Amino acid sequence: MLLILVMLTTTGLIDSYTVNITKYIGASSEFYSRIVTVIFEILLVVFWSWKIFDKYEIQLWLKKSYQLFLMIFPKVLAGIFVCGIISNNIKLSNYINYFETNSFSANAISSLLGALMYFGTIVGVTIVKTLRDFGMNAGPALTLLLSGPAVSLPSIIALIPIVGKKKAVVFLLFVMLFSALCGFVFGNFCISTEQIN
Repeated sequence: MLLILVMLTTTGLIDSYTVNITKYIGASSEFYSRIVTVIFEILLVVFWSWKIFDKYEIQLWLKKSYQLFLMIFPKVLAGIFVCGIISNNIKLSNYINYFETNSFSANAISSLLGALMYFGTIVGVTIVKTLRDFGMNAGPALTLLLSGPAVSLPSIIALIPIVGKKKAVVFLLFVMLFSALCGFVFGNFCISTEQIN
């Protein structure tokens, strides 16, 4: 229940309520109301943890979380930096004509770009909608929507020390392959372009 509340807060779905509630403590903007709400939710998690778990379990969880943070966070930052450089130098909108058809190569390229980008599902929907407005076909759009949130360069870089290079690369390739296949099948057999527009 608490995770659902955190998700609703960070997505902005309950901003109208939180802004009205946090006005009473002087936080009138959306940004400050989100910060106050997230702090309140963190305090709820801390209180809930103290009531449910033993002191030893909390210490064990914090120690393990800290170890994972130290192992993964620097790699995630490096991956985000590399993704930023790639996305700054490769403007996808300049190459939209490659994605106007539903060829397997268009789906494969879309899958590769989605795998290199770093965006979640909510951001991915906005990106795909914008690219559809520029003329992207439904198949490559679905491929990008599947591969983007499923895997990213930062997540693969963070996954390598945990599962090893071979498993991480196989995971990346399977996500890319099946995303491209799903987009290709969707674009050719399931729906016509006129039905989505």
